[in-house]
Amino acid sequence: MENEIKSEALFIDLNVNNQIKKALEDLNLKIMTPIQKEAIPYIIDGFDVIAQAPTGTGKTYSFAVPIAEKIDPSSTSAQALILCPTRELAIQVTKEIRKIISYIKNLKCLTLYGGESIEKQIKDLKKHPQIIVGTPGRVIDHLNRHTLKLADVKMIVLDEADEMLDMGFKEDLDIILKDIVHEHQTLLFSATISDEIKIISKNYQKEAIHIKTTYNNNLIPSVMQYYVALLEDNKTDCLSRMLDIYNFKQALVFCRTKKKVDDLTIALTSRGYQVECLHGDMKQLSRDRVMEMFREGMVNVLIATDVAARGLDIDGIDVIFNYDIPDDVEYYIHRIGRTARAGKKGTAYTFVTKREMNRIKLFEKHLKLSITEIEPPSYKEARKKKIQHTLDNIITNIKSEEVKPYVDEIYINLSKHDFSCEIEEIAGAFLKKIIETDEKYKDAGLDLGISNEKGSTPRGYTRLFINLGKKDNLEKDELMELVRKKRHVSKEQILGVTIMLNHSYFEIPSPKVPFVLEELNKRVYNGRKIFAEEANSKPKKNVQKDFENIKTEEKKKKSKSKNVGSVKIQKEKTNKDSKKKNMEKLKKIKKSVEIQW
Repeated sequence: MENEIKSEALFIDLNVNNQIKKALEDLNLKIMTPIQKEAIPYIIDGFDVIAQAPTGTGKTYSFAVPIAEKIDPSSTSAQALILCPTRELAIQVTKEIRKIISYIKNLKCLTLYGGESIEKQIKDLKKHPQIIVGTPGRVIDHLNRHTLKLADVKMIVLDEADEMLDMGFKEDLDIILKDIVHEHQTLLFSATISDEIKIISKNYQKEAIHIKTTYNNNLIPSVMQYYVALLEDNKTDCLSRMLDIYNFKQALVFCRTKKKVDDLTIALTSRGYQVECLHGDMKQLSRDRVMEMFREGMVNVLIATDVAARGLDIDGIDVIFNYDIPDDVEYYIHRIGRTARAGKKGTAYTFVTKREMNRIKLFEKHLKLSITEIEPPSYKEARKKKIQHTLDNIITNIKSEEVKPYVDEIYINLSKHDFSCEIEEIAGAFLKKIIETDEKYKDAGLDLGISNEKGSTPRGYTRLFINLGKKDNLEKDELMELVRKKRHVSKEQILGVTIMLNHSYFEIPSPKVPFVLEELNKRVYNGRKIFAEEANSKPKKNVQKDFENIKTEEKKKKSKSKNVGSVKIQKEKTNKDSKKKNMEKLKKIKKSVEIQW
């Protein structure tokens, strides 16, 4: 059966022990979220529950509070097992549970996940933790080693069940769940309820209570949501400018693929930003290091995939960037739910290309809200703000005692040179050096948004046609190298590269067009002479065909001309013969006339 969510409820009114209430008070948790209000009483009463709730709605406390209430701290056996899809989520869940049980003596919680020494975990298991949080793979490892026993487990939680199934943990879940044959309570939390989840519920739950929260703006009341319409190739520049303008303390950037995460990390690092990345190919030690650096504020930009970001619950995140727009509304909610935690406000920006505009409209429809469009910031605006932020930092440093040794060092070094300058000039020189960005950033001093003009070519750029395509085995990188041959343009200035079957398009700064066209039209690629020109709004379908068949047409003309010549000669010969015959005939007639006379 499915229950409807009713009015507000307070944690203080829950039927739980005072130690838990004290812990909740320390956490400043007063009003329950809809999923907490509905789920906690049913779980405490012993019902199996299948709860559908997105990230950021307080689902962890929905099962953490009942577990803290129902577990016997005097027992030395494992009584609760929480399964999570990722190490990060397992670590985070453990952290939250430990907060809830902080005032309950002898109640311990242990995390089991891959990438950490299994010997250490075996040692920790001998301390008899009553609550186990782990990833399916590592839990099975301990079951096979007989270092973990589930004989006394009375509560099992599948957290982010949809994600576990997507990651291929179905068989692992079956192995673990089948191992618990005695009477127990099964709790299933998921953002979506797929057919596979329904099967798990049918096989391992008994008359489960189905609790569902709907997607609406009330779930994310403190998140200001915006989208920016721009070309794919302009995303990095736009992100850089926004980071400079708004000076965010902690930003979380979502990309669709691991490769995109790596590429963006390299690009932003080269521009001087404090960036780290997080994805599934990283070793656990590296992941832990990155998370620690991000939590401590040593880096202020974290770039991650959806899976890697599961379980991230950092209160300090003030902005979310959807560098790649998510495929569906559930993932959108998961992402933006990482900000605006603990009663704070947050902001979410989604980068959208022209083709993806319909997806924003779909999100608005599902969420019953309006996502505001904003213009991408200009280069001048970003530069101005960057200078201002830099000056603010300089002023802060001037007020500290730590700056004096550096002042002394400046005077010592400048005294070695035979010139004089004012203090303002020295400051200006240092400011110039600090705010100077690399050539990549300087090259992007153009408007980034999708132009209202036909063809969506950015202002200041011209779209070009070239008679090479996939049939010529042309790749994007090869085309860019062709365009860059004489270094008229940099790689970063080449935008909108589209490789078609028989031809391709690309965009370059308008002042560079004559030089590039002149160079390209001199060249040959794989035995084919290159033809390039400015592209019209509609593709010239026959340009390549005409160009490729020029020689053929010329041959035809020559052949035709030759044939015409042959006909002419033949005609002249025929006329000559005819004339000769006529003359002979005339002579005969003349002779006949002479005889008659």
